[in-house]
Amino acid sequence: LHGRLRGQDDAPISMDEVSRLVAELDVLREENKALRAKHESECLAEATAIAAERCKALEDEICAVKGRAADSEADMRGAVKAREGEVREALRAADALRGERDAARA
Repeated sequence: LHGRLRGQDDAPISMDEVSRLVAELDVLREENKALRAKHESECLAEATAIAAERCKALEDEICAVKGRAADSEADMRGAVKAREGEVREALRAADALRGERDAARA
């Protein structure tokens, strides 16, 4: 048959053979479509799994950054409170020195 199709055999091809070959071609085309659809589905599933992994990794990274930001914010608030305490002490000391100065002038 392959020889006939390649022109190597001059024997005529019957209509039954042509019909059978066309039917076989149709079956092969359908199988090809099914395989492509399956392959696309598998690729889509794999791509979805990869995207889900990346999303999870990004969520974990965002949580870590939020945690570090919260820690930094807490550290900054603690530092601000400490500075506020130092400023209040300095103001009290300045008031006391003014009081001593005013007492010395009197």
